[in-house]
Amino acid sequence: MRKKNPVPAHLTPSEEDEQLLAADLLSWYAKRDDKALARILARLRNGWLHTFAMLRNGEQEDLVADFIYRKLLTAQGTPLLPTDPQARLLPHIRKVVRNECIDAHRRWLRQVRKGVPTESQALEALADVGASVGWNVPMTHQVVEAREGLREVYRLLDRVVPLRRMALILRRELYTSGSFGLDMERHAGDLARERGETLEAVWARLQVAMGSTDPGDTIRVCYPRYRAGTPEAARIEEAFRKSASRGADDLDALQAPLGLRGA
Repeated sequence: MRKKNPVPAHLTPSEEDEQLLAADLLSWYAKRDDKALARILARLRNGWLHTFAMLRNGEQEDLVADFIYRKLLTAQGTPLLPTDPQARLLPHIRKVVRNECIDAHRRWLRQVRKGVPTESQALEALADVGASVGWNVPMTHQVVEAREGLREVYRLLDRVVPLRRMALILRRELYTSGSFGLDMERHAGDLARERGETLEAVWARLQVAMGSTDPGDTIRVCYPRYRAGTPEAARIEEAFRKSASRGADDLDALQAPLGLRGA
């Protein structure tokens, strides 16, 4: 099976790189050095923000802009620097970003359960922030068009049987391909019903898999008995691969009459 993408190189810098980043953060927090801020934002864009991909609620753009605003532009103290002088910088930052994601996801779940719409209506805010630091941010109409295409693909995806559907989503990491319309909790519920499990059990494994670089965590969403290195491991890995492949074939067959490209 294809392994999940490794942790980006940006998140595993050399000791010298990490020291330079720490110096830039100190320079920005203490002196408001604009050049230091530009270097920090470049690393933020290229590395740290991959963690926000675990949020599939349509509001990542606003969350990223808000994160930059609170942690850098209007920060009190030095929130992206660890208070422990012995602590490594990047693990600390990853923890800060991950906590933001967890908090945002919990807020989203509360909204969903209350029936509150969560689709972002303020994409221009990200464009403004992005333009200020030289990011190439898509125009709003392009984002809307892309979301409309995803809406149709995800509608068809719902017609794929749950096990194949979940294996396809996980194997291709579709939960990171777009923010609109892929309701992972609902897909987890469909799989739970098909497999005779509780939603809580499947959802817990899914949450681990979406934030993990271990391919075994991905397989265990669909096949909870999977353990690497056991006599059954190779058979289960092949079953997972076949489920994803059949799910892809099913989705392609559904898309073909509509002239849509594969997910």
